[in-house]
Amino acid sequence: MRPFKPYIPAESREPEFTLKASLAGIVMAALFGAANAYLGMKAGQTVAATIPAAVIAIALFRLPFFRGGVLEQNLARTAASVGEALVAGAIFTIPAFMMVHVGGDRLWTDLRSHFWVGTLILLTGGLLGVFFIILLRRPLCVDLPDLPFPESTASAEVVKAGQGGAADAPKYVFGAMGLGALLQLLKDEKGLQVFKEEVVLPFFHFPRSAINYTSENQPLATVAYGGVSLTQRRQPPRPSSGLATSSGRALPPSIFPAGSSPGCC
Repeated sequence: MRPFKPYIPAESREPEFTLKASLAGIVMAALFGAANAYLGMKAGQTVAATIPAAVIAIALFRLPFFRGGVLEQNLARTAASVGEALVAGAIFTIPAFMMVHVGGDRLWTDLRSHFWVGTLILLTGGLLGVFFIILLRRPLCVDLPDLPFPESTASAEVVKAGQGGAADAPKYVFGAMGLGALLQLLKDEKGLQVFKEEVVLPFFHFPRSAINYTSENQPLATVAYGGVSLTQRRQPPRPSSGLATSSGRALPPSIFPAGSSPGCC
């Protein structure tokens, strides 16, 4: 096993947990968290912000009035990454409390009245993640160098490359951010709206389903195999009950005659 050699020696006096690094991490965590929450609720997926946060931290700590070392950059990058990941976990779990019903009543009727409960849930999840990584960092990252976390390894390489004078990455990241903001301005209703985000093509119309649910909400497999129930057989056919064709006309209430078996032979 290869000995682990940290990028910054343990005896180094370079500052790490500073006020500016903490504030930069909190601000980036809020920005990336808001973007991830919007994307997750709209598209159903989120993006990791570890590498973009690392590039932004490199550019931010190169400003003359905000200069900082690699440890401060790494701390700000870590805070931003953890913040957006926590929001990603929230948007996939907390809405479930709005959808679930207990005893016929919805568990949560709104989010405003459960603000502190949701905050406690997120705080608990974040602390559990911190406690687990404290225990798993050495066996997964230090003692097994052949099995690194790919995203964390890539972000660490980005941070180390930034110390060597590679200044092209911030240009591409901020350029992509500006292009995205321009596209949002051109397609949003509150902006210029030169083009629309979605286009409805009227000539792609699919026919209505030829099979529908029965009025008693029976499973389709049961209806196809044994016909409708006896109680429905006694009722006269109605246009709104039984199976329906694509034109909306009601089919007979039973697929097979009464007393016959739908089985083969």
